[in-house]
Amino acid sequence: MKGIAVKGKDPSWLKCVPLYHFLSRQCNPFQKIPPYVNHSDAVPSWWGITNFKTELTYFQRSEWNSAPNDVIEALEPYFDIDFLLPRVIMASMNLKRFLEMDFSKIRPEITLAVFSCFMKSSPMSQKSIKEFKELFFKMESIMSNLNERYQSYEDAKRSFHIAKDLMTICITQERVSRVPVLEITDLCIALSGVVFQSIDCLKKAIDRSRIEDDLSYFYVLKEWICKRMLQCEITDLLSNLQIWNNALRVRIPDGWLKLDYLKSVNDSLHTFLNNL
Repeated sequence: MKGIAVKGKDPSWLKCVPLYHFLSRQCNPFQKIPPYVNHSDAVPSWWGITNFKTELTYFQRSEWNSAPNDVIEALEPYFDIDFLLPRVIMASMNLKRFLEMDFSKIRPEITLAVFSCFMKSSPMSQKSIKEFKELFFKMESIMSNLNERYQSYEDAKRSFHIAKDLMTICITQERVSRVPVLEITDLCIALSGVVFQSIDCLKKAIDRSRIEDDLSYFYVLKEWICKRMLQCEITDLLSNLQIWNNALRVRIPDGWLKLDYLKSVNDSLHTFLNNL
């Protein structure tokens, strides 16, 4: 399996991954997905690639002889047998390949974890910001139409925590990149649609399961957006107003989360306009 992976072009070795995971005792067939969200650990056990990370890096960088969507379609029937398999597949993707693929058949927490990896490893530029925004809008649409099988409390909890981690990484880009703060803010606003969708999924799962949980991050993120927008330096009024417009257009499911968010952003926008 490692020999085929390191040669780089043929993704057929991925068909061997469920058997490998079983024989190496990383998971059992049809095992319930653990609650852990340790996708950022130095040892990539969450991804199921602990013993072939080096070979996977070669495979990730190479040109495949099959389209990513064809690979996912061929292996999707095995996702329930081995919950680590889709994680391995997604860890095999580079950003270029990722932009071309349909990841609606992949569990949301896996796609969000891949976003985190890309954002940590990719130098931020205007080009990468455009690519990330494209991915975030696509993910927001997918999460707004999630199949019920991905909306249990455990699933929603994992997606929420990884989305929250991704937002933290995105916010820190204003300190580590040379891209203007206003553009990083706009990127965070694009990502906030995904985060709010994950919060809404968690809220619905909590309501169904009658489990007590803390949704305070909704208020933390909402206040960060309003505060950040008021703090952004006005170098181009039209650009600032466009990002305010983007903040108002963040897609949040109907309900009190959306009403609360829109009220806060509208109030902040009035303050911004009054201070001009």
